[in-house]
Amino acid sequence: MENRSRNVKVILVGESNAGKSAILHRFQHGEFPEEKRATIGIDFHTKPFTLSDDKRITLQIWDTAGQERFRQLMPTYLRDAQVAIIVFDLNDPDAHSHVTKWVNFVDMTRGNSTHIVLVGNKADLKGVRRPSNAALRKLTTEVGAMFIETSALTGDNVDELFRQVAHLPFPSTEKSISDSTIRLERSHLFMRSKECSC
Repeated sequence: MENRSRNVKVILVGESNAGKSAILHRFQHGEFPEEKRATIGIDFHTKPFTLSDDKRITLQIWDTAGQERFRQLMPTYLRDAQVAIIVFDLNDPDAHSHVTKWVNFVDMTRGNSTHIVLVGNKADLKGVRRPSNAALRKLTTEVGAMFIETSALTGDNVDELFRQVAHLPFPSTEKSISDSTIRLERSHLFMRSKECSC
């Protein structure tokens, strides 16, 4: 029987300037982008992986703009997403509230049927980083999500991020993308809120 590659929709979300596009550029091209350009709307890339059991998976990675004016488009792109990667700046003093907002936004759009992965970017700037390691551990425990620190500048953990995403436990049977999701329990601290300004 032919071993076809499964497609998994992955969407990158987070505040503007958190480094979403830089992470994806580093992953795709192995280098830090020379020019800093804001994403306009949506950017799209694919990446195939061969897993340890010789099964193949293709990540369909959607990079979203973080600016407020583009957020009305995000529910459309989040539809059928099996993984939401929430990128935040490790040096952002408001990282906790920003991550909370994005978790709420994903839950409001997709329910709790999407893997959430938290990515603390700009790990190369450890001299000024916030929040603390303890606060980050508490945050990831509250969300019930995988967490990894990356640096798009140096490349640290960027490949590892997407390798771990590719190895998440997706359903083994072929279904429509909307049915091929894993339900994760979220903390009650991240209940849906009508006040979310995403």
